[in-house]
Amino acid sequence: MPEDARKPSQTEAAYARLKAMITSGEISPSEQVDANRLAEALGLGRTPVREALLRLQTEGIVIIMPKRGVQVAPLTAEEIMEIYQVISAVETEAVRLLTMSGPSNEQLESLRVYAKKMMRAAEAEDRESWIAADEDFHRQLLKLNPNKRLRDVGLLHRDLAQRAHFVALRLLRSEQQAKSARQHKRLIKLISSGDAVAAAETHQVQRDRGAKMLVGVLRAHGLTKL
Repeated sequence: MPEDARKPSQTEAAYARLKAMITSGEISPSEQVDANRLAEALGLGRTPVREALLRLQTEGIVIIMPKRGVQVAPLTAEEIMEIYQVISAVETEAVRLLTMSGPSNEQLESLRVYAKKMMRAAEAEDRESWIAADEDFHRQLLKLNPNKRLRDVGLLHRDLAQRAHFVALRLLRSEQQAKSARQHKRLIKLISSGDAVAAAETHQVQRDRGAKMLVGVLRAHGLTKL
């Protein structure tokens, strides 16, 4: 049986579900959760849930407190900026490598689909759809780059930042969202052109500007820890 066709283990299922609950805000950083109750709520065994929590702790997403439960690791504005800086560096290199690899039209079309969704959502002032399309775009950008290790580091740090990232993105104005969608479309054109230097430099500038803007938005709304 192909690896992609196999059913996920209970530990993998617990890991995916718990991560989704954390990034969506269903489990908040201020909340202490009992691992046994989590297992019951998820309808999974205690061992898979504990194994999933250990993995999330290794990734810096949760804190396991013996005899006290589990807590989502809170992020300060400074920590969020540090994570954004890692994401920016990794994505910039991913863009350079992807451009140098000469991506197919099919690969580029997968990016165009998300950029179009971003623009439509911005025009409709549909923040949730815009946020989902933006996240999908950046994850696809990482997945398309030919360096697997780079991809894994980038995706992990997007997971770390996602909770705070989604809060900040919800505070953006529709015109800011539309501008971002246009920048994403421009990046695709640069990747398609084969100019790796221009694509990487453009993405670096946009990522740095975006990180400062998002952290600034959080601070402006008094959200110094998430």
